[in-house]
Amino acid sequence: MITSQSTTMSQSTILIAMPDNAYLSGLVQSLSREGLAIQRTTQGCEVLSLYQSAQPILVILADALSDCNSLDLCQEIRSQSETVHIMLLSNSPDKAVVFSCGVDDVQSLYTERNVLIARIEAHLRRIGYNQQLSCM
Repeated sequence: MITSQSTTMSQSTILIAMPDNAYLSGLVQSLSREGLAIQRTTQGCEVLSLYQSAQPILVILADALSDCNSLDLCQEIRSQSETVHIMLLSNSPDKAVVFSCGVDDVQSLYTERNVLIARIEAHLRRIGYNQQLSCM
């Protein structure tokens, strides 16, 4: 099990998985300008292999991934690491179930990009990445 992760600029990787490629591309473009390494996918079946190879400090999953259950992915990621931050973009009314799957934060599926970036910045700050993101 992973117990610590480095948060140096060159090793600050975020994994983002969501089916909406246009929204995903805009978010990736904004975050990449900040020097963050981004692993991205629109396929849920790729999440675990990307997670294991990239060892990201933050995982952002949409619950609308058509080819797998996002809550199962959250549980699997949490079983591999107690320290990675997991954000779920979801319209699920049952937040208690979502949090019981190891999720640290839940946002609406189509949260405005500037609000989502502010939430990402808050997560990064909590894990020691203190650079303010200018893409807000």
